[in-house]
Amino acid sequence: PEWVVAQLELAQIGEARTATQALERLASSVRFVASAVEASSNRGKPLAAYSAIGADELLPAITWVVIQANPPGLARALWFVERYADEDLLRSEMGYAFANVSAAVDFAKSTLTSAAPLEGLISKSDFERGVKTAALTHKAVDAARREDARQLRLLF
Repeated sequence: PEWVVAQLELAQIGEARTATQALERLASSVRFVASAVEASSNRGKPLAAYSAIGADELLPAITWVVIQANPPGLARALWFVERYADEDLLRSEMGYAFANVSAAVDFAKSTLTSAAPLEGLISKSDFERGVKTAALTHKAVDAARREDARQLRLLF
């Protein structure tokens, strides 16, 4: 159930109205992912043998959750957080969650150039639609960073 809750938390990122709300969603999702990974890695072990998880176990799981959730508005929310979040929040658990989700998105964006790694999980047409949407989103974020209103109007 933690995997599902993590995806649901992430899927609601588009509803955030402030950078703090977006960070809270990210942190909540990452907490559920961490809980699921820890439970999975310690399953069947006696309590004395339990071990904590690290970024090496957490980041691939976050990447999987991001891909599965495919949350609308995630790129926009990450840009909004990067631009407007309070610096103190970015040095907290929420900032750690933001950094991990951003890294997961960057990894997925740079490595998933075909549907082959996702065979059986997503149709080729859904993948291609997602690639087109991601490319437009990337262009929109770049235009927003440059404060290029003309380019933004052309995209929408």
